[in-house]
Parts: sequence; C-alpha cells; structure tokens
Amino acid sequence: MTSGWRQPYAQLKEFVSEHPEIEIGEKIVRIPEAPRAQFYVLFDKIGSALLHQDLPDIFPETARLAKSFSEAKGELSTRLGMVQISASHGLERFLDDPQASLMAELFDLTLDLVKGRASPEAFEDAASRKADAFSQRFYRMGYEKWVEMSVTGLLDPDRVLCVPLPKISIVKKFKTMSPLKHKVPRPKDKSDLILEREVFPIFTTPDFIVHSARLRKFASLATEIVDPAWGASNASRRRKWYQVAPIRAELAASGGWPDISVYVSRWASDLSLVTDTISVARPDLIIECNELEERREQDIEKAKLEHRVLKPKLGTFIVSRGLVSKKEGTELGDGIRLLAVGFDRTKLRPIVEALSGSKKARRSLSS
Repeated sequence: MTSGWRQPYAQLKEFVSEHPEIEIGEKIVRIPEAPRAQFYVLFDKIGSALLHQDLPDIFPETARLAKSFSEAKGELSTRLGMVQISASHGLERFLDDPQASLMAELFDLTLDLVKGRASPEAFEDAASRKADAFSQRFYRMGYEKWVEMSVTGLLDPDRVLCVPLPKISIVKKFKTMSPLKHKVPRPKDKSDLILEREVFPIFTTPDFIVHSARLRKFASLATEIVDPAWGASNASRRRKWYQVAPIRAELAASGGWPDISVYVSRWASDLSLVTDTISVARPDLIIECNELEERREQDIEKAKLEHRVLKPKLGTFIVSRGLVSKKEGTELGDGIRLLAVGFDRTKLRPIVEALSGSKKARRSLSS
C-alpha cells in the first residue's frame, strides 16, 4: 500500500517547525491566529490524501447515490404535494459532501498523529478502517432510503400520514416506563416527512403511512426499527402480533431487524404501531437491501432468517444494487426473491405487484 498522505504530513511537520509559536504536544494544542488557517489547510490534506488513497471509489459511487436519492426525494415530494422530505443530518451531509463527512470522522485520529500519540502506521490502519466503516454505514442507509422512497412512489400515493408522537425527554421516558400501557396516537395527515427515527422512541411507528391509489389501501414502511420505551394499550386487533423478546433474540444473530418492513391495510389506524415493549407486528412484506456485492451472501442469509422468523404474508425481497448472475439466481424459493435493481426504480415493480396480491406475484414467490 502506498502512503500518499505522508507528503502533506511531512509538509505540516515542516510548517510547525518553521512556526515556533505553535505548540503541539500530547496534552497541549496551541495554534495562534496568524498561522492557524494554513495549519488546518495542511492538516486537512492528510485526511483527504488518505481517503483518495484507500477509498478511491467511494466518491463517484456516493455521487451516483446522491443523484438518485435527490431524484427520488423530488419525485415523491412533487407527487405528494409536500413542502419537504428530509433524512437525518448525518446522511444528508454524507450525500452532499462525503469527503467533508469522512474527514470530520478522521479529525481526532489525525490530531493524535500530529500530537505524536499515534505512529504513522497506527494512524493509517485506524483511519482507513474507520473511514471504510463510516462510508459503508451511510452508503447503505442512503440506498435503503432510496429504495423506500422509490417503492412508495410506485404505489401511486395520493395522501400521506404520520403518527404524531409527543416529544418527551429521556428522563421522563424512563420515569414513565411501567407495566401500565399508553395509547398510540392516531395517524394524521402531514405536509412534510423526516426520514429519521429517534434513538429511543416511546413507540416504534412507521416512517410514514400513505394511501395507495394503486392498492386502494393504506401502506406503511418502517426502517431502523429500535426498541421503544412504552407498551401500547390500543394495538390493532386486526393485525397479528408476536412476542417481541424472542423475535429480537433470534434476529440479533444476523444483525437485527429488516431494513424495510412493509404493512398494508384498509384502515390507516391498523398501521400506527410497529412494535412496543411487548409485541411486534407481523410484516406483510420484507425488503432487505444489498448495496455491496461482497455483502450479498450475508444479506441473503439475513433475509432468510427474517423471513423464517417474521413470516411476512406477501414474501421477502432482496434488492441488490449490483448485477445478479444466472448462477446466483433470482428465485430463492420459500417466498424469497432477489432483484437486481441498481438505481432503476422500475425494477422494484415486483414488490408493488406482491403488495397488490397479483396472481403473477404469487406464482413468482411460491416458485
């Protein structure tokens, strides 16, 4: 492995030696105003050089994802007549400027290098691993949100609702955790969407609920399922519920909940709740996303486990960004299907066909 970042590192060390007013040690960093701007220009070049050395493909690939993500967001916003659709700040920042996001992640490691607390070899190894993990996490999240918005657009949505959970502090959530159950609010129409979940919500609700003109039903999609604080007193009796603890334990072996859980019903109120402290709703359909070819086997095994444990009524789809060879196949049997989609949202139509209950979709999933 070459070490192109060592040149700007050497330049920074020379710059510091030429400016004795700069003090940098294991326990001190003092950079006066006059040399500060140039110091950080050289400092930033270290991280930038390492990223282009070790992760050269991440920038063009992220640019492609960002373009598709923006198009899907714009199309869905226009269709729903919405003011705004936004994802988490971290994801939006990564898609807008992946280099700035990654360099911010590497700041502390680079500072340790400059302070002499880490050797060049240790810095290169730690920084490369951290940047790779960070970029994979947010790239996967971005692809997952692109799939979610694209599937929703294919449903011909004409109305959007969200479950208006009250804003409650972490302290109050813990204080109100008890055997007593709380009421889940009814869904309400929304004029904007925020595709981000609280770290510790009172209930796990869908990201949003839409009325689908194509299905003539309501559909909800849930991502980033996390453990909630409260039990629900009004979970829909028209849905099937599993005890959440054993389900969570089984899914933990593969990395947790499905990427996207989809639910459909004639009544929006049936879709208000995904999981509380006691139960989790049986999905109508599961979507697992595969953004990297080297992760495909892992994602397929994860999807198979989710399918076996959660038993989605309309099947499980694995949406792949890469090509799928004939040897790999697309029909995995037992209601699981692999779709080679890339960024072509029209290739997501089999998911909508499955949700519509078409005979073609049923034959495909049962093969």
